[in-house]
This record gives sequence, C-alpha cells and structure tokens, in this order.
Amino acid sequence: MTIEEFEKRYCERSAITIDEYHNDYNLITLPCSCEKEGCEGWAAVNNLPVSIKAHKSLYMFGL
Repeated sequence: MTIEEFEKRYCERSAITIDEYHNDYNLITLPCSCEKEGCEGWAAVNNLPVSIKAHKSLYMFGL
C-alpha cells in the first residue's frame, strides 16, 4: 500500500478530507512495523516532535 492509498483510506474511514487530515488534525503519515493485526504498514501520527519521536521509538523498529 502506498502512502497516498493509506491516507485516502484513513480519511474515508474517518469521514474527513485529505486537507483536514494534514491541516485541521495536523497528522502526518509515517511507516509502521508494529505487526498488529490490521496494520497496513503506515500510521497517522500527530505532527508534533514528541509524537514523531515516540512513534519512531515504538513502531519503526527494523525499518
């Protein structure tokens, strides 16, 4: 799945637009290797340094 496909599906499931995803909700998409059931290899993460750092530490191992 591409990053664009992930964002599109995320927005459809959340009933928001891509613009809202990036601007109103301040989300970015980062790779994810959590191996949880249903993980699509990407994660929507709040675009704050502390959130990005936590995600990288917890869910980007082995990437």
